[in-house]
Amino acid sequence: KTIEDERDYGIAYQANSPAAEDKFDLLPSDGLVIRQPDMGIVYRLFPAGSSLLVFASNGIWAISGSQGLGFTATDYSVQKVSSVTANSHTSFVDAEGMPYWWNEDGIYTIKGGAQGSAPEVVPLSFNRIQNFYDDIPEDTKLFARGEYNPITKVIEWLYKSTETDDEDFNEDTGLDE
Repeated sequence: KTIEDERDYGIAYQANSPAAEDKFDLLPSDGLVIRQPDMGIVYRLFPAGSSLLVFASNGIWAISGSQGLGFTATDYSVQKVSSVTANSHTSFVDAEGMPYWWNEDGIYTIKGGAQGSAPEVVPLSFNRIQNFYDDIPEDTKLFARGEYNPITKVIEWLYKSTETDDEDFNEDTGLDE
C-alpha cells in the first residue's frame, strides 16, 4: 500500500482484496513490486522529474508513468536509459537535483529527462581529467565517497590512493567516522 499517512506504515496489502467477488481490482494508490529481469544489481534510486532513475550494475533504467506525473501501481513503464553502469552506491552525489557518480571508466552525470525528454548520460571526466582518473586504482573506485557543498557549488570525492578491498578510509586519510 502506498504510504499516505502514519496509519499506513506496516500495511503490506492492497486496498481491494484480490479474492473478493467485487472490488478486486488493483488501484493506482496500491503499492507495487516491479520485476525487471534484465536489470542487474541496483546501487541507487534517484528521483528525476516524474521518473525514478535506477542505477544498476548493467546500466541505468527509468521508471515512469504515461501521464507525466510519476508512476502508479496501474500505470508504469520501465525503460533502459543507458548502458553506462554504476559500480557502487558510495560515489553518488546529488548536486542541486542532478546525480553525479563514478564507475570504472569515468565520472558521469545525467541531463534532461524533464517534460518527456529522454535523460542523457554525460561523461564529465573524458576530455579533462581522464588520465588522472585512469591512474586511480580500480579497487579504490568502488569505495570512493562523494559530497556536494551547496555554498561553493563544488563536488569532492574521497578515495584511497593505493589499492584496497576495504571501504574503511581511516587508515589512509586519518579521518574519523
